[in-house]
Amino acid sequence: MKQKICPVCGLPVTERSHWHIYHPEEDYTITYEAVGDDILHGQAVTDHDVVLDYMDNELFQSVCDELKMRGTKFSVVINLKHIRGVTLAYKKDFANLVYNWGPIFTRLVIYNVHPDIYSIIEGFTVICPENVEAVIVDDYRDAIARASVSEDNPETDGCFGQEPVYDFRTASKKAFLADLAQLFWIDMLDQPVLLPPAEDDTYIFFGALEEMRKDMLAKKKEHQDEVERLKESYELKQKHYLIQMKSLIDQHKEMITQFEKEKLLLQNILKVNAAEMVVAGEINTTSIDGLTSLIDSAAMSQPLKEPLLNSCKRIAQTGKIENQHSAGASEAEQIFLSLLEQKHPGLSWRDRRIILWIKSDYSNSEIAGLMGISTRGMESIRYRLHKKLALQKHQTIKSYLSSLESDA
Repeated sequence: MKQKICPVCGLPVTERSHWHIYHPEEDYTITYEAVGDDILHGQAVTDHDVVLDYMDNELFQSVCDELKMRGTKFSVVINLKHIRGVTLAYKKDFANLVYNWGPIFTRLVIYNVHPDIYSIIEGFTVICPENVEAVIVDDYRDAIARASVSEDNPETDGCFGQEPVYDFRTASKKAFLADLAQLFWIDMLDQPVLLPPAEDDTYIFFGALEEMRKDMLAKKKEHQDEVERLKESYELKQKHYLIQMKSLIDQHKEMITQFEKEKLLLQNILKVNAAEMVVAGEINTTSIDGLTSLIDSAAMSQPLKEPLLNSCKRIAQTGKIENQHSAGASEAEQIFLSLLEQKHPGLSWRDRRIILWIKSDYSNSEIAGLMGISTRGMESIRYRLHKKLALQKHQTIKSYLSSLESDA
């Protein structure tokens, strides 16, 4: 690949593919190239007018390090073609570069500066350290010529070896712009503005700037006080919310404790009821057994005895099943019965007994046989029970009891 040569100074131009970075919001690309050994040329590559949104200080530093320019005397040349605005972030980045990172270049030459941003760029030149020469020129040829000036060749531009002519108005303008940049770009509000003598024509401007600095300092103090007040208010509210949260947690714990007490009480009541039902069942069984013996020994015909004995047998079997439900009921079943009674207090003892059989998957014919009624009669009872439980037409008693059991 043919070596690129600078058309102005004839020095070789070095480019690297990683010496560029794209700015998507403004749609431009910052690129750098080295002209010879001591000139670094940077520009924003774009085909439309853009605003410089932020400065790529890290890319600039890495290029300087790669070229081993740090610590040497070199010039930076910047092309501002198509630049029509500069954000505050970019201004602060530039100020941070020259104030906090140190004077890593000895000359800054800026060209193709549009009138809309000329005063801003003048601000860039005046905040550079005293040992950095910063100038604005018209075009690339002037910029490279100015950047090529060295102490060994002072005739090139007359910048070295020649005492500059002091211009009081230019010096005042630069001082004013430097004070403005320090106030707005670097937030140097603690640094008073150096005032000229009172009889000086520029005293009123510098005096106004100093008063503005004091106002900004007071405004900053007000802002800090407001931030501190909001912080204290937030911390106070946070403490209040924490106290409320702790109170709610304590209440929740008390409710859980109370619930456990009531649950234990209900369990004890169910146990007592179950014991009473077992005793009643035993008494009932004894009575049925005695009645069966009397019928069996009675002097009557077998056709007459048979239906009476079958009735006693059926009653005894029903009581036995009920005793099994009562005595063998688990804690979950006891809670289920309690919940059923709470939700449907209007259910009779007979209703609850039928519900237990349905829950235990007894069919209508089986329940009818236990109760001594016809299957048709059991179907009627089940229909009325469906209404007592206030179930929808599509909802079965069994599915309802299953959902109720899961809640228990």
